[in-house]
Amino acid sequence: MMSDGQESIPMDVSPVVCVCSDPAEKLADVLVSEIARQEHDFHLAVSGGKTPEALFKLLALKYGDLSLWERVYLYQVDERCVPPDHEASNWRMIHETFLAKVPLIRAFRMEVEREDAPERYEQLLRQYVPDGGFGVPRLDCVLLGMGADGHTASLFPGAAACQENIRLVLRTDSPDRGIPRVTMTFPVLENAAKRRFLVVGQDKADTLQRVFNGESFPVQRLAKISEWYVDLAASRLLPRQQGIS
Repeated sequence: MMSDGQESIPMDVSPVVCVCSDPAEKLADVLVSEIARQEHDFHLAVSGGKTPEALFKLLALKYGDLSLWERVYLYQVDERCVPPDHEASNWRMIHETFLAKVPLIRAFRMEVEREDAPERYEQLLRQYVPDGGFGVPRLDCVLLGMGADGHTASLFPGAAACQENIRLVLRTDSPDRGIPRVTMTFPVLENAAKRRFLVVGQDKADTLQRVFNGESFPVQRLAKISEWYVDLAASRLLPRQQGIS
């Protein structure tokens, strides 16, 4: 798809890839339009990290005063095992950039300080999110990112959590013995109605090309069933087809 200077990348698979100068703004517009069209509650899961900060700030600034947020239930895709006010906390970033400015949203923090945090969060998902079949909750939308190493959520290359097909939320280690994480697993991410990736920066270009070429990364499991919002730098190694509207 292409408009206002955007480009569409042809692929032999099903992903929708939107390349534009400001993919965060495009994604914000698409997300709010979808929430507005849906008359019932909207269940949204969001990732942390640096990339989505621009998206959350845009949502708050451009759309924060809309009443539709009162129908939104917000969940964390993943979290570092740090206190919620820690500088590395995903919750802190999400709260400061978005939730504090849009108080109508009902948001659920991953209480990673609890030993049973994964079990409690899975129970919470099953309690609030409608079942989408096979006993797995069906989120309306999951907002995801991709690391330069091909991870998404906190599902890192080589981690046992990438092979989990039953539990919906797990505690997992970070690469290089970093801060442990709690993360949603592929069963709940795959079962969502929509998965939307926001990918920016030239450091992601090589990995993005390799993912779309079918190389094995954790994010590859979701690549063909997701929408991708990508900036020009991250897309520089991808083939383009001009003139598509």
